[in-house]
Amino acid sequence: MSKHKTSKLKELNVEDFSPNRGEKKAKKKNASVKKLLKKCEDNKIPRLLVAMKRRSGVDTEHRPFKCSHCHWAFKKLCNLQSHLQTHTGLKPHVCDICGKAYSHQGTLQQHKRLHTGERPYHCPFCVKTYIWSSDYRKHIRTHTERPFSCPDCGKSFALASRMAEHQKIHTGLRPYVCSVCSKCFTKSSNLTEHEAIHSGVRPHKCEECGVAFAMASRLVRHQFIHNKEKPYKRSD
Repeated sequence: MSKHKTSKLKELNVEDFSPNRGEKKAKKKNASVKKLLKKCEDNKIPRLLVAMKRRSGVDTEHRPFKCSHCHWAFKKLCNLQSHLQTHTGLKPHVCDICGKAYSHQGTLQQHKRLHTGERPYHCPFCVKTYIWSSDYRKHIRTHTERPFSCPDCGKSFALASRMAEHQKIHTGLRPYVCSVCSKCFTKSSNLTEHEAIHSGVRPHKCEECGVAFAMASRLVRHQFIHNKEKPYKRSD
């Protein structure tokens, strides 16, 4: 995908479509999105991005079947009936591999990917892939928007959880404690990397020379050695 197309995709704020935006503006945005899709080399990913935008803007005039328990509305009665199962607790769709049950057939199909290893949601901006569409949507926002700002320093984050984790820097809170040496950390991921030092596990291996490290940051630092050794090659 070209840089021009990538920058255009980044302009597509996932939350742009909302009932308060106005019908004319929504139609205009829809038209621009459709035009962009025709130009994209990889249609699969942008189409899901567009679907995300359309879902966030529910046009109640064309969705007469409204849920009495929440704000959702649907075009078809069968879709409403399926949605109501989330409120009743009914889970008729059962995984034939592990027995876990779900309210919707679509959720069951996504769950089965845990068994098959299928990861159909590919980020158009980086190499990450996902099993769940919900995780994919959250990840896309890390590229397209950062609505959560730290009140202490102003740093912005795509997810509220990331901001909450960041704020521990200002508060001095270090809730993650190593069970071996009692060293404390602000992030659970940092504790996990630290614990690998005690266990002797070195999961981060250099592809160039085979040296392994307990922490990913140490591997990144090590790789600079190989980058300096490689002569610069001009690409014409």
